[in-house]
Amino acid sequence: MITGLDEAGAIPGVEVTHAGTAREDGHIVTAGGRVLNVTGIGASAAEARRRAYDAAGLINFEGRQLRTDIRRESGGQRSGSRISDDRRN
Repeated sequence: MITGLDEAGAIPGVEVTHAGTAREDGHIVTAGGRVLNVTGIGASAAEARRRAYDAAGLINFEGRQLRTDIRRESGGQRSGSRISDDRRN
């Protein structure tokens, strides 16, 4: 079961996009591979990145892997992270 989705999505300027998820017994669970994308939008790239990683830090599930190198060198105002399930690649 994936926890923290509501909390992460409640952060202003954050969007959580599902990729490898499924609904099981009323809960969101992993379905393998790249499970979620978390995108932050802010006045600067640094603010967008901070929002994305703050939100991603709230999301948990067994086997979770979080990439921390995405959009590190961004010239824009959007940044993101990918959360994968290392048990189902």
